[in-house]
Amino acid sequence: MAGPCNWPAAYIGCPSTAALDQLDPTDRAMIEEMAVELLWRWTNRAFGVCSIVARPQRTCYQSSFWGWGPYSGGSMSWHSSPVSQWVLSGGDVSAFVACGTCGAIGTCTCTGMTSVKLPGPVVSVSAVTIDGVDFPEVNWSLDNGRLLRLDGSSWPATQNLELPDTEVGTWSVSYSIGHPVPVGGQIAAGVFALELAKALCGDSGCQLPQRVRSITRQGISMAVLDGFDDLDKGRTGIYLVDSWVSSIVNPPMPSSVRSVDLPATILRHPPVTT
Repeated sequence: MAGPCNWPAAYIGCPSTAALDQLDPTDRAMIEEMAVELLWRWTNRAFGVCSIVARPQRTCYQSSFWGWGPYSGGSMSWHSSPVSQWVLSGGDVSAFVACGTCGAIGTCTCTGMTSVKLPGPVVSVSAVTIDGVDFPEVNWSLDNGRLLRLDGSSWPATQNLELPDTEVGTWSVSYSIGHPVPVGGQIAAGVFALELAKALCGDSGCQLPQRVRSITRQGISMAVLDGFDDLDKGRTGIYLVDSWVSSIVNPPMPSSVRSVDLPATILRHPPVTT
């Protein structure tokens, strides 16, 4: 994804949003977009749900690798497997899924498939279009990221990618991809956007820290701009924002129980995913 998608800013419990309300809708949207984009980057681009269109195109070819098989002249035989290439609109993403069957070398065939694995994580499928016509939802379903065909037929094996998906000889899948933004991220976006608006308008109640420090050495005072070392790690100085960002990028490790009666062993924690 080029940027965050569908990251709402929530203003729960805020006594006043005057700093934002006094802006015109375009300027307010820009402030909220700035807050969301910074939070998205600080949390390793983990959240946001975007809408995309997939144009499946199965290209059958042999991908060879060494495997166990009959010896021929002292060398191992080659095994091959067909793959299916997925092309998304705009050419931003491509993925590969297994398809068809393979026999001897050079005899790879792609047979019809009644299920295809969509590049994910898939949130929901909104439409399937075949030959420019919406394919009835009763004839397909989504199961754990796989699009299943339920009418007893197979998905089209090929299509003309030079034509838009409104034409005959094409097909596409419109769906949403990503991870929904947690409630904490929505609240953090609202709090952060409000403080950015206060800073923009020169509001004395702004919670964002001043980035200029006063240093006195040998009776001489000077103002020094800090290096923004904390800010690039998502430390804004606002508790509600910083605590949520930290909970995502530095989650607590799981606890473990160990008996003193057992021999000493090296305990390894499983990786924590968010």
